[in-house]
Amino acid sequence: MATRIPQYHYMVYQKAVGNISPRLQLMLNHRFGPEWLVAHQERESIEAEQIRQRVHLERVAAAARGVQVVVDETRPDHYVLVELPDE
Repeated sequence: MATRIPQYHYMVYQKAVGNISPRLQLMLNHRFGPEWLVAHQERESIEAEQIRQRVHLERVAAAARGVQVVVDETRPDHYVLVELPDE
């Protein structure tokens, strides 16, 4: 029996803190202005915090069910939600 992959598949990845490469920042700053970059960084920060909260709730729920949760403390506590469309 085959496993059906949903049309849109979302994964949460743990990644280093950082937004946009310096070169891209210069290009976007020239096109949209510095206010856009600040707003973008604030939006990214809010989204990362929401995802981090969801990850911590999942960990607490798993631990409550008796599942051993292993956390890699050497990685930053920063997460991003990535959409993997069905190809």
